[in-house]
Amino acid sequence: MKSQVQGENKENEFIDFIVASGVGVVVLMGIFAAATVATLFM
Repeated sequence: MKSQVQGENKENEFIDFIVASGVGVVVLMGIFAAATVATLFM
């Protein structure tokens, strides 16, 4: 039972890591897109 719970915790950490990196990439892309639009309209 204990090993199963540990495995689930590791899986959750992995999912959290994927979600965090995904959000980070989206934020970076959003900033990049905003900068590109800003330079186009300047």
